[in-house]
Amino acid sequence: MSAITERIAAAAAQLLEVHAALYDFSVYGSICRHGMYTAGRVGVPQCDFGYMIGPRHFQSFALPYLQREFGRLDGVCYHLDGVGNLPNLEPLCADPRLHLIQWVPGAGHGRDDWSWLHDKIDALGKGQILQGSVHDFERWRAAHTAPWLYWVLAGSTADEITGCLRSLGV
Repeated sequence: MSAITERIAAAAAQLLEVHAALYDFSVYGSICRHGMYTAGRVGVPQCDFGYMIGPRHFQSFALPYLQREFGRLDGVCYHLDGVGNLPNLEPLCADPRLHLIQWVPGAGHGRDDWSWLHDKIDALGKGQILQGSVHDFERWRAAHTAPWLYWVLAGSTADEITGCLRSLGV
């Protein structure tokens, strides 16, 4: 990494240490911007710039920094933003410290069918952040084996949500 990247990485590490002490992560754990909790340190690294620099430069410049960031966290959800970032998925998922992928297709692609990508993320052994109704969740759960899943229930009644939680043993 370049000297400037080293300085940025050091500053980010220091900031995480300050937050860990201030919020007592060792006792209470932490949450990320999605509301996910872990007993240690959780974060959502991202590199939207990966969309513009291509896979070769992503692997040379961005991935080493991101892997360093993964190493500072106990729970890692990567924000994969835009179709131009899809070539970066496999190199990212090769890191066992990465737990979840949050896929955001980008402008003009929101209504596309991404089931093939969700299947691929599942096959790569990573969890995902998804949203939908209880019915959507039950269909997903029956078809997938992701080790991690963060599901945002939307468009469901309180009774449907309660029934879903009971079926999970919660």
